[in-house]
Amino acid sequence: MTVVFSALTVVIALGVALIALMQYLLARRKLRLDLFDKRFAVYEAVLDQIREALKQRNWPEATDREFLRHLETARFLFPAEIAEYMTGIRAELIEFATNAEAAADTPVTDPERAGFLKLRREGLKRLREEYPKVQAVFVPHMRV
Repeated sequence: MTVVFSALTVVIALGVALIALMQYLLARRKLRLDLFDKRFAVYEAVLDQIREALKQRNWPEATDREFLRHLETARFLFPAEIAEYMTGIRAELIEFATNAEAAADTPVTDPERAGFLKLRREGLKRLREEYPKVQAVFVPHMRV
């Protein structure tokens, strides 16, 4: 009878160990999925900011607060290069918006206006070129 109880104890212990292992694996998967979701939100914020700037052809005020929030989050979720990349995109957007605003505020007869319009067009071109590159920058860091 003792052998039966001993065997039963071992079987129960193995069952508990198996359940613990399954719980551990499930928790790891959930952690990886949560990390992916948070990283994907940062990725989407970058795309939204560029998309909004291209659509408005001016400062994307509607998405800027969200972008800044995700920029701060990126410092914890990604390597430093991603936050630097996002800061660079924001600087490009600020320069673009500044030139767009200067062109809009400068009278049509002012010769400087042509320079501002040219800088605005160049900024728009750089943003259009940057949009497809965002995926290449983020994808290697999305795999967890």
